[in-house]
Amino acid sequence: MSLFALIKYFELVTAIIGSLYYRKYADSYLKYFLYILWFITAVEFTIGTLKTYYDIRFQNNFIYNVITSAQYVYFFLLYGKTIKTPKYRRWISGFLILFAASVAINFLWVQKLTVTAAFHSYTFTLGAIL
Repeated sequence: MSLFALIKYFELVTAIIGSLYYRKYADSYLKYFLYILWFITAVEFTIGTLKTYYDIRFQNNFIYNVITSAQYVYFFLLYGKTIKTPKYRRWISGFLILFAASVAINFLWVQKLTVTAAFHSYTFTLGAIL
């Protein structure tokens, strides 16, 4: 089994451990991270099962483009909730607006969000830099 195939099992173990410690973070904004983690784990196993056992071949970049964009929005919101300095919170809000606009422009006109879309490298890179 390759390292790439093992990643989904690492995600599953992480989601299980996160569920065990959920009460510790249930009153914070981090509780949503567990939902995202379980959703990503479910998507990974579903796509893996469809490709392996049912020999269904499809381009799954569409799904990952939406998921990674949503992850970056969550991370911006998480940083905004964590940081106390108003100046930096405004910066993060500005970055969030810039990122959301770039995702919309990228999905609509540049790389186009279609079922056969390529991975959205422009917005992924922008989100990583911001």
